[in-house]
This record gives sequence, structure tokens and C-alpha cells, in this order.
Amino acid sequence: MTDSFYLHIGEPKSGTTYIQGVLEHNRDKLLQAGLVMPEPRLQIRASQDAIRGGAGGELWAQMVGELIDSGAPSALVSMETLCRANPKAIRRALQVISGPQIKVIVTVRDIVRSLPAQWQQSTQHRKTWSWQEYSDAIVSGDDKNPASRNFWSQHDLPRILQDWSAIVTCSQVTVVTLPQRGANPAALWERFAATIGVAPNDYETVEPANESLGAASAELLRRLNVALPPDDFNERQYNTLVRRVIARQGLAQRRKQETAVALHARVAPWAQREASRIIAAIDSSGVQVVGDVDDLVPDVASLSNEESNFDESAVSAAAVDALHALLLHRG
Repeated sequence: MTDSFYLHIGEPKSGTTYIQGVLEHNRDKLLQAGLVMPEPRLQIRASQDAIRGGAGGELWAQMVGELIDSGAPSALVSMETLCRANPKAIRRALQVISGPQIKVIVTVRDIVRSLPAQWQQSTQHRKTWSWQEYSDAIVSGDDKNPASRNFWSQHDLPRILQDWSAIVTCSQVTVVTLPQRGANPAALWERFAATIGVAPNDYETVEPANESLGAASAELLRRLNVALPPDDFNERQYNTLVRRVIARQGLAQRRKQETAVALHARVAPWAQREASRIIAAIDSSGVQVVGDVDDLVPDVASLSNEESNFDESAVSAAAVDALHALLLHRG
């Protein structure tokens, strides 16, 4: 009988891909310990189905039913897109989880790291906002701006906690904070493992994946997106050639050679206010916390005093590496 159904709903860029990598690497061992998970591609499609309500949410309901029918004591779905669900979608997703106790897990990262990470991720999803446009929109909080809506739909933790806690009790929601910059990546796994009731040291960790691109590489992708009309490449072609080959095989290797995308020091007061708002929301919500809310206090010393993160010679060097990766793939 399945007693616990864990929903790890994000936020994006809060170590979710790392956690999912550890879970997948240890899939068989976790199953032996009584934790069942869906196949990764099914998990992605079913979670999108839950949010959009496609065909009445049948794919999500089918996946959930299979997990519960497995008879494993615990089930886990880990998909960061679920944090975008509105109350109607949340109710639709949860109503098919009958029997097990639902436990919602939200991983969260401080705003000074999550905002640049989300922008560079957007460049890998065909977005064309410049870093300046994107960061200005988020800081302004303009809800009519598509860039601002894109970010806050996934990173407005007070809204996420409010929407989910209104449907499940606050005692069923756990916030896991991403350790501060420089911490051992395994520390995040240790925190996450505690929320799903497994001993972290019993499982092998993996190297962090899906790390952010450097500033020059992200800017190169943005410029490529501007130059690529939608009719030129369909989604499958873009995902294969741009995201997988150019970004992950070519540009990701340059990360340590490039300056990181960073917010300007002038926004330090905003970052501190935003962190205070998020921490206050956690404290007042009554949800469980694994980690430390102080992890969400921004490191303002890491903010940039430069007006531009992009050195044109670095962008050119990134272009050479991107072409190299593409030629190797095509060859």
C-alpha cells in the first residue's frame, strides 16, 4: 500500500536537475527501499498535462494511478514545472492522488543566484530578452512584461506556498533551501533525502548537471535566437541542435572560462527586500523547513559593478566552440 506521495514541485534552478540526477542514478536502490518513481520522460509530459489540463489531465491521472497501484510504500514525482500550477490545476492534479498522504516539497534558492540562472536558462528555450531587459523587468515587478511574468510564475515563493497550502495543509508542505554558494553539492541531496525519509549516505551522488552557462555563452545563444525565425527550426530540431549540441556539448564546457551572469550592485537594496519578503512568507506560512532560511539572504558582495557582463571577444570565442560542437555532431 502506498502511504506517502511526494511531489517535488521546484522552483527551477534550485538544484532540481541535480536532485533528479541523484534519484535517477539510484532508481533501483530506492525502489528496493520502497520508493517508486515514474520514467523521466513520462514524468515531464504528465506534469505538463497536469498544468495545462490537456485531455482532462488523463496522462497525469494514468501516471499517478500506476505509481499508487505499484504497491510501493512511497511514490515520488519531481518536476519543477509544477510550481507554475494555478489553484485550479493544483486541485485537478491532487484529486487523483487518493489514499496516500500528499507531501509537497519546494526547493528554493536565493534571488541573487536564481535570477541570473533563470535568464541564461531562458536563452536555451528560444527567448530573446537581453540580460538588461530581463533583470530590469524582474526588479520592476511589471506584471504586464512577459519577462517578468516568465520569472515570477516560477519564483514567487510566497504565491507558491499560498496556493499549495490552501489545498493541502501547511504541515504537508516542506521548503528545502539550497545551501549557500561554495557548499558541497551533496549537502542539497542530504537535505532532500531527509524530506523523503531516506538515509542520504546509502545512495551515490552524481556530478552537478545543467549548470548555468557563462555570460558570453548565454548572450551568444540569445543572439542566435534573434537570428532564428520560428519557421526555420521546429521545437524538436531546436532542442537537438541548439540546446543539446550547442549549449550542453559546446558552451557548457566554457563555464569556468567565462564571467558569470550577475546582477548589478545597484539592485542590492531590492535583492535584500525581496529576500526579506520571501523569508517572512516562509516564517508565517507554518510550512516545514529543511535547511536554513538564512541561505536565502543574498550575497550582495557577488553583485557586479560592471554595466555589461558581455565581453565581445568572449562571445566570439564562444561562437567558435559552438560551431566546433555543431560540426562534430554533423560530422
